[in-house]
Amino acid sequence: MVGQVTNEPIDGTYNRAKEIKQFEDTKSGIKGLVDSGATKIPKFFVHPPETLPTSPRPDAAVGLELPSIDFSGAECAGGERRREVVEEIRKAASTWGFFRMVNHGVPVEAMDAMLEATRRFHEQATEEKKGLYSGDGRLKVRFTSNVPTRESEVGCWRDILTCVFQDDNLDPQILPPVCRWPARLAVYLYFQLNNKIVSCSIALHKSYNLMAVPLPVRYNFTTVTCIRAVQKYNE
Repeated sequence: MVGQVTNEPIDGTYNRAKEIKQFEDTKSGIKGLVDSGATKIPKFFVHPPETLPTSPRPDAAVGLELPSIDFSGAECAGGERRREVVEEIRKAASTWGFFRMVNHGVPVEAMDAMLEATRRFHEQATEEKKGLYSGDGRLKVRFTSNVPTRESEVGCWRDILTCVFQDDNLDPQILPPVCRWPARLAVYLYFQLNNKIVSCSIALHKSYNLMAVPLPVRYNFTTVTCIRAVQKYNE
């Protein structure tokens, strides 16, 4: 049973720390909150009105295209193509905050397997996942939500499965059972895709932050986002 999280003040004063603790204590994450039938979003996930951007005109996106970066040839250190890719990343990161990668060398089958494994994990019952729920960044495998750690921060509406490894000798036994079968593909995806991004991004200034990333940039971190899940939980 998922505990109820409410943003209604009891004594007229909103207790942010208490609400965050209530949410964390459920160990069910965003999906658990949605599955519980909650009708209100906890206030620590809500941006103050004064911080929201002005809504664009309905026709503002007409004709716009997401930046697309061709990574072919970028693996050649010191080459002209590598410098071009670095510049394209810099431009896309500063103007859009994200970009589409093409010719990165990672098979569609590997990416689909990663998305499917991630989806299967998050769609498990809370009881199957809560044992991994932790804010301890030292753990190699953990499940958590992006709750704020500072008073001025706003939480990100997402659940996160983090798997940390530094080499290609990943022990599949440390992974959740529903994620173990594509472990070999996970390693392949990590090193083929992440190494290309890292090798190009380190050419950017170390204090440079991506426009779309709410946290300090990490050049050794790969995020797998399941758009289908995002769409489902935002309906």
